[in-house]
Amino acid sequence: MKLVLASALLVSLAVAGCAGSDRNPRPEPPKISFLDGQTESGIDQLVQQLQTQNHIAGIGVAIVQNGKVTLAKGYGLATVSGNVSVDANTTFEIGSCTKSFTTFALMRIFDDPSLIKKPGITKLDLDQPASAYLVGSPNITMPAEWSGITVRQLLSMTSGIPDGSSNTQPWQTVVAAAAKKPLSFPPGTGYCYSNPGFMIIGEIIQQLTGTDYPTFMANQVFGPLGMTRTFIHLPTNTPANLATGYQWNGTAWAVQSPRSPLSSFSSGAVITTASDMATWLAALAGQKVLSAAAYGQIWNPVLYPNGKSSQWGLGWNVEISTTPKYTIYRKDGGLPGFAAMMSIYAGDGVSVGLITNESGAPVGAMAAQIVAKVKGLPSVPNPPGPTSDCN
Repeated sequence: MKLVLASALLVSLAVAGCAGSDRNPRPEPPKISFLDGQTESGIDQLVQQLQTQNHIAGIGVAIVQNGKVTLAKGYGLATVSGNVSVDANTTFEIGSCTKSFTTFALMRIFDDPSLIKKPGITKLDLDQPASAYLVGSPNITMPAEWSGITVRQLLSMTSGIPDGSSNTQPWQTVVAAAAKKPLSFPPGTGYCYSNPGFMIIGEIIQQLTGTDYPTFMANQVFGPLGMTRTFIHLPTNTPANLATGYQWNGTAWAVQSPRSPLSSFSSGAVITTASDMATWLAALAGQKVLSAAAYGQIWNPVLYPNGKSSQWGLGWNVEISTTPKYTIYRKDGGLPGFAAMMSIYAGDGVSVGLITNESGAPVGAMAAQIVAKVKGLPSVPNPPGPTSDCN
């Protein structure tokens, strides 16, 4: 079942074009808060301090406690030149945080085989070679060296496929360039962050379902989760309220040239808001939409043959410290002018989402400081994550 890219794109434009700032006509509050005044004021002071220290024009903050949304709020400026403020509904690019959404989409297929329309395939097996689901793909040719790479290895960054990206070339070109390079290590034996690997996951979704990636995400992820202002960015659906991407150059915020949405695809094309990020984190805390078995797969760190943790589940970095309450699931993202972070401090029952329009924002450390403020603690861990084994 081949997907014709041009026709698929037309369908996706029609669907995703409705998913932008005009998709939901009802008025949205500029912030959501269920915090007492003193707690909210303390978070405001901390965020504004972090904003000043790190030269960040604008920040969207989402906080979830014990599965409930407690704050979705904007700080600073979405566009400096126009003095446009950030609120809970300002849209931001979130870059590689997209990978967690793409994983969620694939696990929808894992849970519900009726979504599979590809002849000869009746279910999704994460431990089968990815190539089995790509037969007939017009977008990807899997080299022989990749033939044994499993879907789980792609999702957990343990495939050995080297990283690669482009600000201008379409995603198919990015994958083709990676296919010309040797694997960084035998599949399943190391960690190499790989954008091409997650672009392959997006194509698996398309091939299995016969539906283009933006449409599948709208119908099977964002819609069921109630994320009314979240969508896959395409060249023709940029929302009017998208924050401008900046990088502090030492004296001023320099506007960054955006990456082509067609370069990002399933590894980095999600656009969202603080309010929708809060909805997402609350849904994850409540294990909504997906089965318990699917969530178990996502949050379970993949092990190397020697039994050592890869520090990756499926689409998420998984950090488990010697103190059980500091089990942390995290995913960061960055594009020219944007940086984002989703941090779930599972034992503490606190999740924080940050979306910023500053390329260099230290979002991991910032999220940890906000979690500490919510918990009334001096600090919480901010582990560095796995060490890359890429060539």
